[in-house]
Amino acid sequence: MKPAPGLYQRLLGPAWQSLHNQVRRLHLADSVGRLEASEKFCITQGRNPFARLIAWLLRMPRASDGASVRLVIKRRGPQELWSRTFESIRLQTVQRLDDHGFLVERFDLFEICFRILVEGEGLRYQQEAFRVIIGKIGIPVPRRMAPKVSALEMPSKASNQTAVDVEVSAPLVGLILKYRGEIRVPG
Repeated sequence: MKPAPGLYQRLLGPAWQSLHNQVRRLHLADSVGRLEASEKFCITQGRNPFARLIAWLLRMPRASDGASVRLVIKRRGPQELWSRTFESIRLQTVQRLDDHGFLVERFDLFEICFRILVEGEGLRYQQEAFRVIIGKIGIPVPRRMAPKVSALEMPSKASNQTAVDVEVSAPLVGLILKYRGEIRVPG
């Protein structure tokens, strides 16, 4: 029996086929239920003291030129659990598709809605909304006041790798955290 289309396949529809194989492989937890990958990443924290405080409060990874990173993606019905471990710091999020065709990623008390765009043979995560979650209620944060998360996944020149670039910033604070590196998908 053929597995049901996964989260990113449903999200992108026919555009899924235009992704480079290396980028598609990163999202194959969609079809197999679990994916594990690891590599080294460069992590930068903002220089603003308030940005560093925010990063510490949110338990984000520390700056490093070569942090060991482990990514585990588990399919849970229509959702995916993304667990990123940077050295000993774990960031865990849940991703799902909403009724408007956006990818919604939940991190602690925050939800970020992304429009996923195919760019070249990769993916661009374009933030469309940011909400604070209290109980089951999502309170929208006005765009000019909301933290901003942007991400890009592109095929790497190295075989079986996907280049990842993520940046988190906030108004009046600037850069909070940036990490970039290449994920090697086994197999």
